[in-house]
Amino acid sequence: MSSTSAETELLIVRHGETQWNAEGRVQGSGDSSLTVRGLSMAKALASRLRSGRKEIHACYASPLGRAYHTAQILCSSEGGVNLPITREPRLAERSFGVLEGLTDDEQRQMFPQVKLAISAGDDDYAPPGGGESKSEVRARVLEALDEIVRAHPGQRVLIVTHGAVLGTIARSVLGLSHSAAMEKPNCVINLLRWRKGKWEIAIWGDAGEFCAVLPHGEWLVDTSAALRLIGMGFVLGAIAGTLWGAALASRRRQ
Repeated sequence: MSSTSAETELLIVRHGETQWNAEGRVQGSGDSSLTVRGLSMAKALASRLRSGRKEIHACYASPLGRAYHTAQILCSSEGGVNLPITREPRLAERSFGVLEGLTDDEQRQMFPQVKLAISAGDDDYAPPGGGESKSEVRARVLEALDEIVRAHPGQRVLIVTHGAVLGTIARSVLGLSHSAAMEKPNCVINLLRWRKGKWEIAIWGDAGEFCAVLPHGEWLVDTSAALRLIGMGFVLGAIAGTLWGAALASRRRQ
């Protein structure tokens, strides 16, 4: 792990929803395009990141299409944080070999032994057909994070990646077994901090309907949600004022 003492923050994001996500299919090293909902997720997060008070200095993304497309939206000059994107293959999703493209039922029907072996939680088991073990994924992901921290001491970096990668990071930081379940929603904020020689999870799975409060008094604000909330307040205030005025007028007539 990196020896730098400067505090570096990683905003780690899973890509937007894809067609295979919606169909319940394993993607792995395969790929499918973002759905309309996935595109909306990415655009909403781009707006949220752009509203943050603390500058994002760099962006790294998995080269797989769903993650890179999400990164393009987040880093666009039109709606995002306007950054170049560095493709980082070590941030790619775990390869699930013969299970890729299959639903849960199809996996059980076609490759029951492989499905059972993966569910058993053996860290060194690699599915046939070019699959990776959890240990292999962990090694490459942590190596990539270490290099990113070394390259950006004291900065905030955006990373766009995948569910298995996020799970690997969280379990490694928290010291959990590789079989421990972790929530990994699409396009939410996960904030990882390298501080005093160790990793800390500051935020995990924050969808930010309004905003997320970060340490040191910083905020990641969803301005569109804030405006909706303010607008709703005005409407409710107007309704309350009208009702109060009507009640006073009624009393005076009495």
